Amino acid sequence: MGLFMVLVVGFLSLVALNAGCCNRGCIERKRQALLKLKQDMVDPAGRLASWVADDEDCCRWKGVVCNNVTGHVLKLKSPKSYRGL
Repeated sequence: MGLFMVLVVGFLSLVALNAGCCNRGCIERKRQALLKLKQDMVDPAGRLASWVADDEDCCRWKGVVCNNVTGHVLKLKSPKSYRGL
């Protein structure tokens, strides 16, 4: 029974440590760069409306694809490629 409890506690510890690994959110300097990019663009259709300074996680913005572990922006989808989102 003692070994079983050690394994359970070890497993739960790993789960707890890894819980913060995913969906980290975007890196602040990347978020600032995207906001600057938006500022310099003309967007009459409002496709970048989700790109707002109040939202600290640019990975949730429409058209932004991030690495869930590192928070790095991997790709910006063009409006045609994210119509279904």
